[in-house]
Amino acid sequence: MVFPFYIARRYLISKKSHNIINIIAGISVAGVTVGTMALIVILSVFNGFEDLVKSLYSSFDPAIKISAAEGKTFGLDESQRARILQLKGVNALTDVVQENVLLKYKQEQNIVTMKGVSPDFLENNALDTMLVDGDFLLQRNGTEFTIMGYLVAYTLGVKLYDNNNPVVVYVPKRGRMNPLAPDQNFNTGFL
Repeated sequence: MVFPFYIARRYLISKKSHNIINIIAGISVAGVTVGTMALIVILSVFNGFEDLVKSLYSSFDPAIKISAAEGKTFGLDESQRARILQLKGVNALTDVVQENVLLKYKQEQNIVTMKGVSPDFLENNALDTMLVDGDFLLQRNGTEFTIMGYLVAYTLGVKLYDNNNPVVVYVPKRGRMNPLAPDQNFNTGFL
């Protein structure tokens, strides 16, 4: 008989029925068994959540992202765009500028990450599947619109189609800040 099985049989099953070692060993085996089963179930559930989260983020996060090595922005000329679009596996090329901004609606304010996107962004992303309320557009008749996250809209208390109270966007200007005139340190726009 193999030595480990001999030890296991000796402590789990003995001739005396009230041996304390047998009771402690049985409880230990049951605990390890239940713990292992719980761990397998939890990991299986998290594996399902991973697929769900990937599917949600793949709607607006690209598979490949090209960003600046230094600074925040860089420019592409038409020949560079054409070379990127000729690469195997590249279906679309969309310009995106991302910045932390202050949004103000009536008396409420919130600092958010805002993405400025090119018009083809809506064609290349499935954001319309996640739209809860409102229309899926960024611009109409020279008026700029926004697709706002639900939590941001709730925090600001934004009302749809409220033309009298636009959302004010404050973007920090690049370069040196003027501490004596803080209102001149921001570019302002309306959505």
